[in-house]
This record gives sequence, C-alpha cells and structure tokens, in this order.
Amino acid sequence: EGLLFSVRNTSRPVELAGDAAPATTKPDPALHGFGLDNVRAILKKYGGDFAMQYAAGWFEFVGEVPARPAP
Repeated sequence: EGLLFSVRNTSRPVELAGDAAPATTKPDPALHGFGLDNVRAILKKYGGDFAMQYAAGWFEFVGEVPARPAP
C-alpha cells in the first residue's frame, strides 16, 4: 500500500548517474521543471523511494511513498 506515481516527458538524451537529477539543457534552468531535488527530499523525509530512467526519447521519474500506519 501507499502512493505510486510516475512522471514521463519527452526529452533529449540525458545521462543518469546514480540518484543525481539530470542537468537541464534549457537556457534558464530556474524557469523549467518542478525540482526533482525537492521531490526526492520529500520522498526521503517520508521513507519513500524513486527511480529514474531514459529510453527512446522519454525521461521517466517514478516515486513511491509508503502508507502511514493507522493511529
């Protein structure tokens, strides 16, 4: 149980190195994306996990947040 989510977007080829977010190729990085570093920090805070992959023109980020125990 928990929450599983996936964000998928077309992309130029990117190199993925471990858990590091890929570098943007946009002219002004501050104006693009929703901050994978922020999403990863939230997942870590709540005991979640994530994976990233690039294949055939698509970048995908998959995250999972475990269910909280009932009070």
